[in-house]
Amino acid sequence: MVEMMMIMSKEQERATLNPSTSHMAFNASLNILLDILRKDLTTHTRNGSW
Repeated sequence: MVEMMMIMSKEQERATLNPSTSHMAFNASLNILLDILRKDLTTHTRNGSW
């Protein structure tokens, strides 16, 4: 969870510095987060740790 927050804050910083790419950066970070979450969920369910 912590690394996700780090990614978000980094992307927000970048977006603030360059507003023209903020939308793309936000979408990219969302995709990364969703990917991480999806992998997390599949690993947890596969290991039965839920």
